Parts: sequence; C-alpha cells; structure tokens
Amino acid sequence: MNKDQDIINKNFAGCLILEKVGQGGMGSVYKAKHLTLNKTVCVKLLSRELSYDQRNIEFFMREARSAAKLDHPNIVHVYNFGEENGQYFIVMSYVEGKTLQDVLNEKKVLGIPEASEIIIEILEGLAHAHSKSIIHRDIKPSNILITTNGVPRIADFGLARSVNEEKQLTIAGEMVGTAYFMSPEQGLAQKVDTRADLYALGATYFYLIMGKYPFEGKTSIEVISKHINEPLPNMFVMKPDIPIWLTKIIEKLMKKDPEERYQSAEEVLKELKKQKARNYENINESTEMNYEMDDLNKKSEAARIQASLKPKNPQTQVPGLVMDHYSSEILETTGDKEKKEAPAKTPAREEKKPKLQFNLLNKLIKTLYHFSALLFSLMVFIFVGGTFQNPENTLVSMMSPFLKWPVPAFGLVLAGLALAAFAVRLKPLKFTPVYAFFALAMIFLAYAGANMAFYPETADSVSRVFFNFKTAVTNLSYSKNLWALALVLLLAAWKLSVRETLYQRILSTFLFLMAFLIFYSYAKGISLYKAEVFEKNWLYSALICTSVAVISNLVKGGMYIFLHPALLTLVAFFSIFHAVEKPEIRRLTDEKENREAALVAQDRRMAALAFQMENANEMPEYDFEGRPIVKPRKDINKILEEIKPRSREKLEQDSKKEYDERVKNNLFESFRGHGALILLALALFGILNVMFFEELIFYEKMFSE
Repeated sequence: MNKDQDIINKNFAGCLILEKVGQGGMGSVYKAKHLTLNKTVCVKLLSRELSYDQRNIEFFMREARSAAKLDHPNIVHVYNFGEENGQYFIVMSYVEGKTLQDVLNEKKVLGIPEASEIIIEILEGLAHAHSKSIIHRDIKPSNILITTNGVPRIADFGLARSVNEEKQLTIAGEMVGTAYFMSPEQGLAQKVDTRADLYALGATYFYLIMGKYPFEGKTSIEVISKHINEPLPNMFVMKPDIPIWLTKIIEKLMKKDPEERYQSAEEVLKELKKQKARNYENINESTEMNYEMDDLNKKSEAARIQASLKPKNPQTQVPGLVMDHYSSEILETTGDKEKKEAPAKTPAREEKKPKLQFNLLNKLIKTLYHFSALLFSLMVFIFVGGTFQNPENTLVSMMSPFLKWPVPAFGLVLAGLALAAFAVRLKPLKFTPVYAFFALAMIFLAYAGANMAFYPETADSVSRVFFNFKTAVTNLSYSKNLWALALVLLLAAWKLSVRETLYQRILSTFLFLMAFLIFYSYAKGISLYKAEVFEKNWLYSALICTSVAVISNLVKGGMYIFLHPALLTLVAFFSIFHAVEKPEIRRLTDEKENREAALVAQDRRMAALAFQMENANEMPEYDFEGRPIVKPRKDINKILEEIKPRSREKLEQDSKKEYDERVKNNLFESFRGHGALILLALALFGILNVMFFEELIFYEKMFSE
C-alpha cells in the first residue's frame, strides 16, 4: 500500500475507498463509502513511515479514541478507528464543502460579522471537546471545514503534535502552516492545556480579519520565536476601523502567558455573544511609533544671542503696559512713578529714543524654546495620564495615577506645570488670560485623552506617549472624530478672525464654513437613518447662525462685538445636532410603537385563546340539592382592555435615552480608540505657539515705534 492507487476501489475497514482527497504530515485522507452505514465517509490512514514508531501509533490511537467520544455539530464525527493489515486508520464523517483556508484564499479577508460567526461556532465545538478533556493542539483555517450550508466543523483533533517535534523545528519550511498559529508553550515544548487551543483560535481570528498571519517568517523556527518573544502587531495600524472590543478579544486570546488568557472557551463565547447581540456594532482602531526629536538649539548659543540683544543702557525705562493682544486692545498706564526732567533738546540735534533690537534669529530661538517647553509639558501630562487606567470608571481612572503611583505622578505633574510656567515666562507680555486658559485646557485634554485611550498590551508608559500622537494624527478624519476636527477648524478660524487683513478674514470665513459642514457630517453619521429628514426649525436656526457668522466675520463692524462668528458657529453646531436628533427620535419612537402594538395584539390573542379554553374545559358543578352552581364569569373585554401598549410619551423617553446613549458611546469611542482629546490638545498646542510668535512680532513693533 505504498502507492495511492493500491487502495483505490478496494474495501478497507468496512469502506469502499473511492478517491484520495488530501495528504498531510500524518498520512493520507480518502473519500469512501461506508458499506454498513451506506453513507459517504472519510478514511484517514497513518503513513507507513510514522507507523514504524510505536509512540506515533499510540498517540494516533489515543487521540482517535478521544475524538470518537465527541458528538457535536461543529466537530467532524469519528465512526470507527483501528488497524487492518498493518495499516492504522480513522473513519470519520465526510464534509461536503471546503476548508476555511480555501474560503479565505478566495475572499482574502472576511468581514467582522462573518468571521465572528465562524469563530463562535468553532468555540462551541471547542467548548464541547474541552469538556471531555480533549485538546486539539492544531487549530488553524485548514483544519476547519465549512459545509455547503456554511457550518464550520473542526477536523484533525490532536494529530499535529504526533509528528516528530525535532524534525519540524529544524527543517526550513516544514510545519510553517502550523507554526503560524502555534501557542508559545507549544513552541517551548511545555505543558499544553485547553488554553493553547484558545491562543491558536485567536491567531486564526486575527488571520480572518486582517488577511495575514500575526507573525511571519522564512522558517518555522523564526515564526515560533516571534510567537514566543515578540508582541502582537498593532491591529489599529493594519486596520484603523477595527472596533476596540475585537482587538481586546484577540489580544487576550493571544497573551503569551496562558494565565492571562481567557481560561475557557465558554468565557470567550460569552464575550462574543454579547457583541453579537449588539450586531457587532462599531465595525469601524495603530502601533507604537518612535518619534525622534532633534535638539532645537544649544543652550549656550541661545544664552549668548539673548545676552547680545539686551539693551546696553540699564537706565532705559519702558512705559507700563497692560495688553490683551487677543482683543487687540492696548492700555497705556503712567503709574505713580516719579518722572525725571529731561534736559532741553536743541532743535538742531534731537536725541533719538533707544530701541530694543529684535532680529529673526532671536525670534526663532525664543519660539523654539517656547515650542520645546510646551511640547515637553504636553508629553509629561500624556505620560502621567497613560500610566494607570480603570476602564470601568472614568473618574476613578483619572485618579488612578495619583492613587497607584502618588510620588512620581505628583512630581511629574509639577514638572509639567513648571514647563508650562517657563513657556509663559518666555512670553514678552508674560501672563495673558486667553493664553493661560488655552494652556490649562491643553494640559487637561492631554492628560484625559491619554488616560482614556486604549493601548496595545505591550505598550510601556513611554511608547504610549508616541502612540497617542500617532493615533490622533492617523485618525484625524475618522468619522467619530469629526466633532473634534470641527472644533479644531473653529479654533483656527477664530484665531484668524481677529486679524485685520481681508485675505485672513476670507480664510477664517472659509474655515468657519468648513467647521460647520464637518460637524454636520458628524451629526448625520450618528443617525441610523443618515439624517434623511431634518427638523426644519432647528435647521433654519443653524443656517441663519452660520450666515450671520459669515457676514459678521467679513464686515467686522459694530455688530461683531455682540455677534462673534465663533460663538455663532457653536450655536449652529448645537442647532444642526438637534435638527438631526428630533427626526431620529421620532423614527425610533415609531418603530417602538409598531413593535409595541404587535406585541399587544399578540398578547390579546393569547388571552382570548386562554379564556376560550378555560370556558371550554369548565365542568358544571351542583350543590347538595342538585341545583347547578352559578360561578361569576370573567369579562373578556375587561381582560383585553387591561392589555394595552405603553404611551407614546414613555416610548419617546426611551428613544431619547437610546439616542443619547448612542451619542455618548460615539464620543467615548473617539476618546478611547481614536485620540480625539489628544487631537484637540495638539490643536491648542499649535495655537499657543502661533500666539507666542505673534506676541513677539507685536512687541518688536511696540519698541521700534
């Protein structure tokens, strides 16, 4: 029986062998007809080469006995096994269809719902096998058969581990298919339990969603080494729209330490079925990226240049100034200081006023100092915010770094505030209210954004800083981040709107309009119905506010004081949100009302049927004198009247709660997975640097006059 044709069309183990359908490391697989059962089956034969080793035979037969104990719709059924004419065999059910690997070869990747449904059914089969103390040890797409009805069935229980380990791990290219899905403990030849199957299933889940293996290499040893030593690739970089819940499940399934994984298939099933009940919503997150920051300036060079720019006459006095540059108002104050009488000036030779010399290099150096101080302050607060988290409670999570790491956390916060204070000290006008407000807002958003972000399991505190920057930038135009992008454009438009030149006002007007349109897209995206209908009053309000904002920004007349374009655009945001919200709630209420009416009608039919059956089965009763006993009869109309739907007001309240919960989830999704708060912090960081440079320019003009 060395050749395949020797067994074709012959009776073997009660089966008529029809054709060869596969070849593996353990031997060959044949399609056959079971003569007793009169049904098509598969016959798997242990190769002659492996049967020379008694250990392989014992393992083959032990696993065959174990597999024969399993009876589950998601597992290939074993009918018979044994030895005939020196050939060891297993007879199992024949699955008409193709392997999951074949399906993936055709589709390249599977959608999240489709892949999740397959994984759920595989978990059902694994849960049954694990309950019988049976470990598969080789879960991978080629060992999952998909029937013509789309039902996955697990095949090849326990066969992969019976192949000689040393041979597999030393020959390049051998066992690569298995190595792609092998758990670290298998690669290290350690004790293996059911959690190894969960790891392999996690790698399979990754493969189905991403279309590529979690770890790749030229040899089995290289692939297995990566499973043991390297962190799981960041799925957000490979697929930015992947939902957070899916990355959490796959990462936990593929933890290096079995104790940190899910401990049973039932535990994974519970989590996946919870997402299935939500229709795998948010099917929509990036690896750490190392940023290198060059030294902007040498301190000695900066000190030398700054020293050369100091006025030589220490007696020179500058009139006291109180300035709010951002409202373009300058108030000169004389104070109570004594004025020394200056000597009379001759008309022929008028004394020139001393000037403070500003040059481009000086402004650039001070700007770079300011940039660096603010940047490191921003990074410090992101670092502290990302150290410890509590996903269950946002408030507790915000306090976690100070509760679990008090001394370093407080020390770093003080260092971050000191850097921010140093940036303020660099300003020519020192403290100004708008600058201070924006700086505090930047610090808070950086800390909160880092604390609420979702990180890869292997990210340390330092890499999380750069991870936050990367996430914010790469998800700039992500649909659930559009509200943050609209606010960024609004801030930029506001900054430009205070300028006097016409082209800057035109540019700021364009940014105001873009901010409005982007927020409109965000509000529309939240709607299940894509906002096909708007609430007219709110829509008109949004359009009027936007129009007045545009006119106010371009005209920049007396009305500007009372109708600030930034404020009007914010009101337009509020209006367009309600223009989308109201019809959405009405539609949700209508759907609930229809479902409620259908349920009430069904309940009334059941009540009427129960009433009829009760009357039909009622037996007449008589007293001692033979007179019939008349019992009070129930009024079917009253019974039916008591079954009534909830009021529309109650349904509308439920719809409002449902819509608000959706908006809340969208916001938290943008906070946690897409860096919305970090994006706002970076926008404020940019505006603060622009404000600083403008202040330098203004200060130069003030002293040159």
